Amino acid sequence: MRRIVLLFFTISIFYSCRTFNPSVMFKTGKGYEFTQPDSVSKRVQSEYKLAEYDQLELLIYSNNGYKLVDVTGGQTSALTSTVKYIIEKDGFAKLPQLGRVSLKGYSVREAEKMLEEKYSAYFNNPFVVLRVANRKVYIFNGEGGSGSIVQMNSDNMTLVEALAQSGGIKETGKAYKIKLIRGDLKNPKIYLIDLSTVEGMKAADLQLQSNDIIYIEPTRNIGQTVLVQLSPVVGLLTTIILVVALVRK
Repeated sequence: MRRIVLLFFTISIFYSCRTFNPSVMFKTGKGYEFTQPDSVSKRVQSEYKLAEYDQLELLIYSNNGYKLVDVTGGQTSALTSTVKYIIEKDGFAKLPQLGRVSLKGYSVREAEKMLEEKYSAYFNNPFVVLRVANRKVYIFNGEGGSGSIVQMNSDNMTLVEALAQSGGIKETGKAYKIKLIRGDLKNPKIYLIDLSTVEGMKAADLQLQSNDIIYIEPTRNIGQTVLVQLSPVVGLLTTIILVVALVRK
């Protein structure tokens, strides 16, 4: 009996260690070299560049947008649509009247200016308003099974703003251990950010880029986790002890 108890006790230890806190994501090994906060602190000098699969919302006003700002009660003269125009893999998007237009690599303002020139063949002094509808960041806020997608409505959205929109850092999250994952997922840059102090926040310029992943590491409730992990083993061990006791009778 003692051997059986010892065997299952040993199994339970290895079992619990192997599956301890299995919901933790984006683990980095000891000694992992994070990208230095100084690299984050440099503000993005260039505007966002349009890329393949971007979804665009397009408004076109005539007369240099005069009707857009006219408050005299006159009707607005504009080509408007809730349709989203997608930049395809080759960098082209199919737009009203123009057909396929190359947009990849333009900033939003550069694309607006270029489209105004093209639409001048159809409108009198066109005024183009272009918006990227699918720019977003992904946030995992330190609570198991919880994540959110925050739409970026501007080029200068900050980490604090994105966290506020997602509900903030949960009680189970570590404000001092936030990972910002950026770039190609095959070889990403990973920043380690501490928002638990003002000094930590000052150490980095927390301006976000499209498709950034923000991961707030959760705290570990050791007692509860051990109980959850050991429950199946304890149940099995109890059953075996009962069976052995009955057999010996």
